[in-house]
Amino acid sequence: PNQYGVCQALLVHRQARHTQNKVSTLREDIYYPREKTQVGQEISMIGHPSFKKILDIAVYAPSGDNAQPWQFKIDGNSIYLFNLPERDATPFNFRQRGSYIGHGAVIENIIIAAAASGYLAKVQPFPGIPDCTARVTLETAAPRPEPLYAAITDRVTNRKPYDKKYLNAEHRSAIHDSVRGYDDVKLKIAEDRAELESLAHS
Repeated sequence: PNQYGVCQALLVHRQARHTQNKVSTLREDIYYPREKTQVGQEISMIGHPSFKKILDIAVYAPSGDNAQPWQFKIDGNSIYLFNLPERDATPFNFRQRGSYIGHGAVIENIIIAAAASGYLAKVQPFPGIPDCTARVTLETAAPRPEPLYAAITDRVTNRKPYDKKYLNAEHRSAIHDSVRGYDDVKLKIAEDRAELESLAHS
């Protein structure tokens, strides 16, 4: 748990409000699958060389089956993050909830990488553009140390069996603290075996 993890909760809790609004000034689509992090000329033309570095870090975010259901468009100093539903059409991604969690992780990575690169990232969730989950505006700021920055590229998926241990009081408190101050976010920790079985079969 950390100060940015709430982005994931926000994206899960809110539902995208699709409208017919258009952003005509957005540049051509730029895809960032993790296997192909080379960035095209569109990025270098906008006058922010650090954008490439920030987005290269952003796409290390986890996603279901590594589908990476995201797409970026850039307008000035704003990054628009779009969901690509066709990338993950599995039952596990019911109502795109799995993809929204992945997008929350992308946003978290952008915030962390931006701070380390000398930018302040201001996030507007679901700005009213079809399939757009967030608009992130970057403003110049003094670079500041980010303890999680170096960990982003070291993150791996652990598919080994987990120890069946309950959260200790410190971890439980930290998780609850991460969502304080957000009226539209509700957090419930399930640990009872019967409740876990019920959730697994719901």
